[in-house]
Amino acid sequence: MIELFCGYELAVDMRDALTLAGNRPDLAEEYRQICLELEEEVETMLCAAALARRRKGR
Repeated sequence: MIELFCGYELAVDMRDALTLAGNRPDLAEEYRQICLELEEEVETMLCAAALARRRKGR
């Protein structure tokens, strides 16, 4: 999970830098997509963990 968050941080930083620079909108969009995919992956993992806890009665 830590690796996922570190990757997300790097992707967000790059996305923001590219967006601010404004000279590579195609690459900024690619990083935006990467960020969205990572967010979805984290959400899926957290939902799965919550479901597992419920099943265990916690």
